[in-house]
Amino acid sequence: MLIVCNQIEKKISNEFKIGPLSLTIEPGTVNVLVGTNGSGKSSLIRTIAGLIQPDKGMIDRFNLLEEEWREHLAFVPQSSKGFEKYTLQHLASIHAVGFRGWDNERFSKLVKRYNLPLNKTVGEMSGGMQRRVLVVLALARNSTVLIMDEPLAGVDMAAQELMQEDWLAYLEGDPKRAILFATHVADEIKDYADYIFLMKRGSIVARYEKDTLFRNYARFWTNEQLEVVRNLTGITYVIQRGPQVEIISDNRSQTESDMNRLGLEITMKQSLKVAEILRILLKEGEEVNDTYY
Repeated sequence: MLIVCNQIEKKISNEFKIGPLSLTIEPGTVNVLVGTNGSGKSSLIRTIAGLIQPDKGMIDRFNLLEEEWREHLAFVPQSSKGFEKYTLQHLASIHAVGFRGWDNERFSKLVKRYNLPLNKTVGEMSGGMQRRVLVVLALARNSTVLIMDEPLAGVDMAAQELMQEDWLAYLEGDPKRAILFATHVADEIKDYADYIFLMKRGSIVARYEKDTLFRNYARFWTNEQLEVVRNLTGITYVIQRGPQVEIISDNRSQTESDMNRLGLEITMKQSLKVAEILRILLKEGEEVNDTYY
């Protein structure tokens, strides 16, 4: 394991804390933290990145002491706060001194790739350009784990495509590498995640293998009576829609098998979209927006 969080807790305010929770990051994986606003994603990301110290529990990063593990961990924060007065050239010089794994040649290539000015302060840049600066600084290092907090927020489509290409190149550059990021955007999860960590009220309530999760969820329609189908295996919910009943299942194969065994007619079936599945997973005890997760 690259990173192991073991029963960590952190009080964020009098009303909110994260944990106790446990989490592991394995080599060669892309891991996504998903939750509603205020669920604790950013606080957990910052804790794993070492910007916040847990009150309880333990975080093992690469089985190394702090002066060593920081070389292996690159972090893209949610905002550029604290960087505003510096130029990108100045920030590169600081990183070159602070990290042995800084690659100046790679940095120069990334600056050209993202069309970034070297001698303009970060505070003078647009929000999207600031996000590109943070990504470039992280990718210019020879790290083992890349941690990002809402990495595509405020970034235009062209830059998003570049970033996504560079994430894949980062993983392909070393099979031991891994990525952890927090997001609200369903498409980022669909396209890149291997594992999904579901957060609610400061705790990780579930971990899913993405492809298995998406294979298991399905929607069925039937002309059978609602009372007949509501207790089938895997049923998440059923709803009467005119003459038909709509069924959502989190165990597609077992639900379909049960219906066939009982001679219940399936008039139509389809896979669920990523956003639909996330909405179902997050809805218990939460108010979930239809667009962001």
